[in-house]
Amino acid sequence: ARNGRAHLLPGVRSWYDGYVFGGEIIYNPWSVLGFLDSMEARFQTYWLSTSSNDLVRELLERYALKLQPVFEVLLEGGSIERPLDENVVLSELRRDESALWSLLVFSGYLKAESAPADAQGRLMYRLSIPNREVREVYSTTFRNWMKDRMQGHGGDAAVLTEALLGGDAEGFVEQL
Repeated sequence: ARNGRAHLLPGVRSWYDGYVFGGEIIYNPWSVLGFLDSMEARFQTYWLSTSSNDLVRELLERYALKLQPVFEVLLEGGSIERPLDENVVLSELRRDESALWSLLVFSGYLKAESAPADAQGRLMYRLSIPNREVREVYSTTFRNWMKDRMQGHGGDAAVLTEALLGGDAEGFVEQL
């Protein structure tokens, strides 16, 4: 409410809320402070800009095709259920897809809420994207992955989109 910014609260909530610690949902404090410190009060990825996301990006790109349906659910605001391993070994990340989920939770790219145990009695967690700030990372990563893949095969995402929206079937097929 300070400085007449009360109308921004719903935006702050959607961009920086959603983390769960000790059963409590909290806001990302770094991002909230960055937002409040911003002279323009502009929503952006404050926390995610403070470090390199290279490992996360590499792993998302590595598993992009295989996990596309799962990430579509997450990007649409849904959740998935997975077990988590608190003892993830970094060297296993490139070989073990299940280690990816633990990394994404423990590094803040997914939030985890308790779910019923599976048929084998393993603890399960309902995973979801915590907020818009993190959703931006996923969207950018997959957009860049698609662009790089298309360029590697002589295509162009902008031309593909233009052909699709313009009804140019031949141009669309060529780019696809």
